[in-house]
Amino acid sequence: MKKLFITICVLCFVDSAHAQQDAVTYGVKYNPTSQKNEVYRANDDGTETFLIDFAFPSGGWVPGSSFADAKTGKLYLWDSGGGVSDEDKGFVVYDPATNTIETGVKNGYKDGYQKTFQSVLKIDDLIKNDTDATGDDISVIGSNELVGENGNTLISEEENGEIHIGENSLVTVEKDGVQLLYATDANDEQIDINIKAGTDLLVDGKSVSQAISDVATNKTNIATNTTNIATNTAGIATNKTNIATNTTNIATNTAGIANNVVRLDNLGALAASNASRVEGLETLTGLMQNEYRSGIASSIALSQIQYAASGFSIGVGHGEFKNKDEMAVGIGYGGQFNDDVGYQFQFGSSGDSTGFGFTVRF
Repeated sequence: MKKLFITICVLCFVDSAHAQQDAVTYGVKYNPTSQKNEVYRANDDGTETFLIDFAFPSGGWVPGSSFADAKTGKLYLWDSGGGVSDEDKGFVVYDPATNTIETGVKNGYKDGYQKTFQSVLKIDDLIKNDTDATGDDISVIGSNELVGENGNTLISEEENGEIHIGENSLVTVEKDGVQLLYATDANDEQIDINIKAGTDLLVDGKSVSQAISDVATNKTNIATNTTNIATNTAGIATNKTNIATNTTNIATNTAGIANNVVRLDNLGALAASNASRVEGLETLTGLMQNEYRSGIASSIALSQIQYAASGFSIGVGHGEFKNKDEMAVGIGYGGQFNDDVGYQFQFGSSGDSTGFGFTVRF
């Protein structure tokens, strides 16, 4: 009985397009060398392909009581059951999808049967024509899950209404009036959806790739505008400074003009007083000599202080002119309005002399 060759035809799964695939023929035979039974696939060209070998727990089997499951494609091989425990009694099942053997399968196995028969699934249980609630013709599939011949899910509907496409799924579901679309991995964790190069994702007929490119262009334009605004801000600040300076100069000139009118009126009186003033020139000349030497020494001392172009700086300087020396101290701060415009503030003092400056660099 072990050496008997049996051929069992198995109908393959019909895909969702209802196109029937070619049937696959399997054969089981005994190898006296290895003392095991072997499963082969019989090819259309007359050759055979070895798949797996195994041993029946009892050492033998009953081909007449064996069958192929028309729904799963598995081969149910009836073990003869002699001299084995109840645990080992049962079918030896070969699964073509995984190329594996399982022993002791009790599904429909019971001592005393001359033969077992597998019920045939009605075609209406697989797929049938029907109408929906509005009377439109529809095709109804008798399962919420379609599985390929390799055992992987092709498409399924979950209890929460989610439609899963593929084993590691592309998922879509309507929630709160919005149709959601996302992807999950083998751990049911959400993952990214990548639109492959060479194609494009459209929203209301408009290219998402072009929209992304437009956003990048807008970001560049915004950055340019920001730089221009900063430049204009610095220019406005400079103009405000100049306007303030001009306002001061105008006020000074106005006062000067008024003062000159008064002075012109007083020239006669001044001419009369010039005689007495000439007499005091000698005294004033001596005093002025001391003051201008001190002033020149202060200027030299102030000029020795160098201010940093960026941040705070403080310094001291020493100046001497014709035996008159002075010390000076100064403080400054520099910075940038932006990459193109900088500024410098400085203040110095030496003796009776002080100085203040503010500079804008372009």
